[in-house]
Amino acid sequence: MKKKDELLQRGAYSDEQKALKNRLKSEFDCDNASLEEAIELLREGYPNFDQEFQEKPLHELEYEALMTPTNFDDDEDFVTHHVSDEFHHTLQSMNQDGFGKFDRLIDKVVAVNKLKEILVFKGFTRGGELLSDDTKISVDNTEQINGGELSGNHKQDRDDRTIPPDVMGISNWLPALELYGEGIFISFNESIIKRWQQDEQIQKRAEIFAERLSGSAHAYTLSQKDLVVNARFLFLHAFSHLLIKELESLAGYPAASLKEKIYSSSDPDNPMAGVLIYTAIADVDGTLGGLVELSEPKSMIQVLTRVFERAQWCSLDPVCGSHEGQGPALLNMAACHSCLLLPETSCMCGNVLLDRVMIKGDEHTPSIFDFVK
Repeated sequence: MKKKDELLQRGAYSDEQKALKNRLKSEFDCDNASLEEAIELLREGYPNFDQEFQEKPLHELEYEALMTPTNFDDDEDFVTHHVSDEFHHTLQSMNQDGFGKFDRLIDKVVAVNKLKEILVFKGFTRGGELLSDDTKISVDNTEQINGGELSGNHKQDRDDRTIPPDVMGISNWLPALELYGEGIFISFNESIIKRWQQDEQIQKRAEIFAERLSGSAHAYTLSQKDLVVNARFLFLHAFSHLLIKELESLAGYPAASLKEKIYSSSDPDNPMAGVLIYTAIADVDGTLGGLVELSEPKSMIQVLTRVFERAQWCSLDPVCGSHEGQGPALLNMAACHSCLLLPETSCMCGNVLLDRVMIKGDEHTPSIFDFVK
């Protein structure tokens, strides 16, 4: 740091400072003019220079951006339009049985007119090596049971087996793809979600998923996504899949072209309970607007009505609805291809951790609507 401080002093550069400048130009891949401009900004007291800066996790920043009404320019990569007030006003004016519960359960509805997704290819991993017999974990040695999270050593073992895109690992860059699209974001009433997830039967059912996850090959994959698998997450995940299935029939997009992003956190200082359903393609002009159109209040009320109706009944009930474990590592319960399972490109969890009972309830488990007062 001392050498860099000396670089900021005005005057002719010494040979050592010139060498440092050349090293910085190489490190940051910039020309001499850009480096001189940066040095001058630092000399003038650039904000936060030489101060420790800790940025929030990306998903928390995304959630804040989705939840906060902002005036965007049309040419920006991220543009949202909040329709929450119109949505709640329309629900209240319709004055029909059941809509009052929607009014209280749903917090925000946001049309995401434009978004940009950047996909970075980190490397290859053989599927069979994700969790070999000698690295299987149990509930007792996970860092976080509800997240099914691997310990630091296990994470390092898995990272060591990842083959970089250039195979030899020489390149200092990774291939990436920019995608442009649109979406719908829905968040839920925090007080209702909090009361619901504190129910004893809800917690017991969620713990079954956590225990099964902790000893499965999916534990490592999901730990990389910063997911904490608890009752809140299971509710949001089931809702997300039901919403995608409904949007598929109304928006004109096949389910395989729709993706989910789940924002779930029980942190009292920063709770999150939201779902983003979006589609994105490589065309810079983005997509056709079918999802944004369905975010209009009357359309969204129709969509949500049918989503929660889908949760109540599956064509394979009562077999599906009473299942206590199916799929990989028994990580699904009341879920099958007729109700919740999607093309794997749509699901951020590989089509596991799905359970309709987390929405509709059963003879032992309360419905989410039992907590809507």
